[in-house]
Amino acid sequence: RRSEIDSLKSRLHWLEECLDAAIKEKATLQTSSEGLVLKVEKSDGQISRLQEELLTVSDREQEARHRVNKLENALEKAAVKHANQQALIEQQEQELARMKLRHSLELRELQRRAVGVMGTVADTVPDIT
Repeated sequence: RRSEIDSLKSRLHWLEECLDAAIKEKATLQTSSEGLVLKVEKSDGQISRLQEELLTVSDREQEARHRVNKLENALEKAAVKHANQQALIEQQEQELARMKLRHSLELRELQRRAVGVMGTVADTVPDIT
């Protein structure tokens, strides 16, 4: 009977040690678990912040693309208008050159006629000298 009691005491002591070890391991795991929960919460916060940043950047990029499209359209319209104005200027310069040439030719013709008329007048006017 004594050996049974000793055996039960020994077994009880071993079970108490196992229970103490399990309690310590549980406490360690609980602390580790709490640390991991904090890390996950921190990560969730960072993810949320990054998602908000991503949305903001995406919105800004979309706005910038819209502005670029508007500016490209305006630039294209301005280029067409500039080309039209350049064509008009060129046309007016050509017309001016034609007018100058016509004027020059008309002046020569008038000078030629004036010389002819003056020569005729000189022939008909008596010489007083």
